[in-house]
Amino acid sequence: MFYFQDLSFSQQYSTHEALLKSCSEAVKGYGAYAWVTTDGIKVLWEDEVFQNLFKNGSYHAVVGIDQVTNIEALEMLSNLNKNYSNFNVQIYYEKRNKGIFHPKFSLFKKENNKGSLVVGSGNLTVSGLRINKEAFNSIELEKNSYDKAESYWKNWLKEAHEKLKSPDDPEIIEKAKKNKFIRIKSIKTKSRKEILHSINNEIQKFEEIQTSIDEGWGFFETNKVLIAEIPKSGNRWKQANFDKNTFKNFFGAYFFDSSYRVLLRNIKKNGSLSEIESRQNVTVRSHNYRFELDAASGLDYPSKDKPIGLFIQIATRMFLYHLFMPADKDHVKLKNWLKRNWKGKKENIKRITTQVKKIEKILDKTVFKKYASK
Repeated sequence: MFYFQDLSFSQQYSTHEALLKSCSEAVKGYGAYAWVTTDGIKVLWEDEVFQNLFKNGSYHAVVGIDQVTNIEALEMLSNLNKNYSNFNVQIYYEKRNKGIFHPKFSLFKKENNKGSLVVGSGNLTVSGLRINKEAFNSIELEKNSYDKAESYWKNWLKEAHEKLKSPDDPEIIEKAKKNKFIRIKSIKTKSRKEILHSINNEIQKFEEIQTSIDEGWGFFETNKVLIAEIPKSGNRWKQANFDKNTFKNFFGAYFFDSSYRVLLRNIKKNGSLSEIESRQNVTVRSHNYRFELDAASGLDYPSKDKPIGLFIQIATRMFLYHLFMPADKDHVKLKNWLKRNWKGKKENIKRITTQVKKIEKILDKTVFKKYASK
């Protein structure tokens, strides 16, 4: 099946979710990606579906290092190699290459000896897997077709073996040091000297948060935003409940289908980002629709007033969020905004979906400000 990954497309389906679905049925896999980032590794290869394959099956990956793949990514790959004996990642590197290493695919074998192939334009980065406009095919293979594809790829691996290195190889590490994953903002200067000076200034200025923004966690004024009171749910309010409409139409979740993933990332009070939370949507027979929020871990539910969650949609099923507790200075502003704009019954849980630009003045005073792309 051919798919086009595009946030604005009503039939959006991500490369990330196609890979997870194919992997969930696999006993063996192969993959090759031009470059990877730490966040890309986290959302794909650290997902429980892939880690089950690493534990109970096998997966052999080849990653390029011509661009982007940096020291931090190599360290994560090395750790995966050490933690899972059935996971093997190698780095493709040749000193005098006539073209960069640029494939993006995963090939999976199923228990019934059939297979599947997910091949497309997206790299193993959050942007490539979820945000960028990418095209890909998710193809079901009969046994004969799978056997031919596996044999073909194994032949390439055999012939390329001298160019396949360990992530711990000193030469690979030195090459990775030259790969800085930083996207420079538009430069209006013209001379070479001014351009170089501007680049150096930009690198220094955005050293702390630029990688996160480049990995797709920045937002624009037209992005959708949800402001929602978080109700108490017994002693487990970490599992935040939402109504059916919000669950489906804002979060993009599917009822009773756990193959989709909602990616959440909490902005801490100091403005830094927490680890990515990859969530299967939870639907229970009581018609509660919920996601687990790490930001609520260890927090008692307030005795007075309700916490307010603010979620900004970055891409389909991908959100930045922050929980505002009653003691937080911005809580009252959000509470008053909800009161003014709520059209439902006064006693109901208030949830409103709008655009960033409609609450920009409030956001500019919060931890979200530094992730706003102008």
